[in-house]
Amino acid sequence: MTLFNTASPKALAALLFAFVVPLTACQTTSTNQPNMQSTQQKSKIAADIEKLTYDLSLVEENHLETKLAGDTYILDTFIVPFEQPYYVLVRRTDEKRISKNAAELIAETYIQPRGCTEPLKRREDLDKQNAKGSVHLVGIEC
Repeated sequence: MTLFNTASPKALAALLFAFVVPLTACQTTSTNQPNMQSTQQKSKIAADIEKLTYDLSLVEENHLETKLAGDTYILDTFIVPFEQPYYVLVRRTDEKRISKNAAELIAETYIQPRGCTEPLKRREDLDKQNAKGSVHLVGIEC
């Protein structure tokens, strides 16, 4: 005596369902392990950015990823609503150190066509950077 009548379409469907569902679940298990060091490094950079910009508002339309001298930089603008100055966040995608002078030059070149209707005025008193020197927040009034 068999439990399922294989001639019955309902019984055949139930039998296939009983075998296919567990197999499908097994197939979705990933064998790739995330690179923990890379994940920790990214969370460290995110924490550094949060620490530098915690009291500022991001200007989302002023995001740019650009290549300069073979290196890729990510630039974002932050403000205090209805106030001057602009704060330009400058960082490299490879998270290597950026000199203060390079960060200032990149920030000034970046913000001029995006928000300045008057000549730039650097606000070095507002500048900040992370401990590693790989993320700079540059103050510019215009």
